[in-house]
Amino acid sequence: MGMAPLVKPEELADFENFAYNVAFPENNYPNDTGISVDIGKKGVYGIFDSNGTRYLEEGMGGWTEWHSEYNHIWPFLMHSYGPPILMLDLHSMESFGRNIDEMYTCATNRTQHNQLDLSECSLLSDFSQMHKADKTFRWGALILQPIFPANDPNKLTGIITSALSWEDVLGGLFSSEVSGVDCVLATKTRTLTYRIQDGIATPYPEEGDQHKIGNCHYGQSIPLNSPGLFGNSSALYNLTLYPSDMFFELYETNNPTIALVGSLCIVFFTSILFFCYDLFVRREFRQRKAVLKAKRQYVRFISHEVRTPLNTIVMGSQLAQENMISFSRLAQSETLTKPVFREKVNEWIDLNRDILNNARSAVYVLNDLLSYDKVETGTLALELTVIPIWQLIARTAREFKFSAAAKKISFVV
Repeated sequence: MGMAPLVKPEELADFENFAYNVAFPENNYPNDTGISVDIGKKGVYGIFDSNGTRYLEEGMGGWTEWHSEYNHIWPFLMHSYGPPILMLDLHSMESFGRNIDEMYTCATNRTQHNQLDLSECSLLSDFSQMHKADKTFRWGALILQPIFPANDPNKLTGIITSALSWEDVLGGLFSSEVSGVDCVLATKTRTLTYRIQDGIATPYPEEGDQHKIGNCHYGQSIPLNSPGLFGNSSALYNLTLYPSDMFFELYETNNPTIALVGSLCIVFFTSILFFCYDLFVRREFRQRKAVLKAKRQYVRFISHEVRTPLNTIVMGSQLAQENMISFSRLAQSETLTKPVFREKVNEWIDLNRDILNNARSAVYVLNDLLSYDKVETGTLALELTVIPIWQLIARTAREFKFSAAAKKISFVV
């Protein structure tokens, strides 16, 4: 970054006196700052674009080899590079001088119309050759910002310059591990191609788009500066990145194929697990269903096989009881009134009644067991009816009558 004041030809001697007697001593610059080996004298100097030689601006009246319309001198009074570049007239070189003239014209027009928003006069130059100490050059660009003093905002007094080296800018975009990327940097007037190798940008010897044509569909473009960021006369840069064959060789990998095969294997193995799980579940379900079916068949078989003889006992006991009752009534009508005989007949009737009640209870139990099977099959039907509770209690008590008598226990309800 540097600062170059606007010096008119008649002000050159005063400027050089100020620089060598005030500015440079104050900044501890050596006394020979601005001396050129081509000239052997110190002072503000310019550079001929035609042969690269230097000349003193003294007596030149602001003349430029490329015939600028402005006879101005713009020497570096301050620069981050220090003494080697101080006192160089930036306006003497056409690549920089034309950009300075555009900025000067813009700033002058806006101050004449009292339009003091000078951000529109900031300028990003087109490709410019940045000369190095070994008389070689690299391509770069210049950012120019006009300077207006606070006490006189309508008077242009200098410019602030910032130089961009595209090799440094592009190299800073990538880490040191990246290689094989072609960077095509273009404006309306010129196109340059740089190859990134180990994170360092190296220009192709020839100008133009030098990337391999077969990789065009991989290109990614982006504007480096959008319109409105700098003045209207600023150059618009567009950067396009293309991977080269070297890039594919460096970063080609079989990992996606391995991941795909691994994923397919996982899906296949998982499918087998689900298939086996479904097979075993179905087998277990069929076994449980067969067991349940066998249990139901067993319950129905036992119910029918046991209930049939019990029904026979019930019917036989009921027939015997009816005969005993008929015989008892006949005995009473025929005056067979012996007390012992009537007592025995009554005992037989009671005994037969107990047998009948127990047989019926067994049948009820079997019916309940069959009803349990109906619960599992969902065919059970409930009925709302009146229960003769006192008869149920008396019948239950008679079931324990003989057991109590055998143990000589008095059982009364």
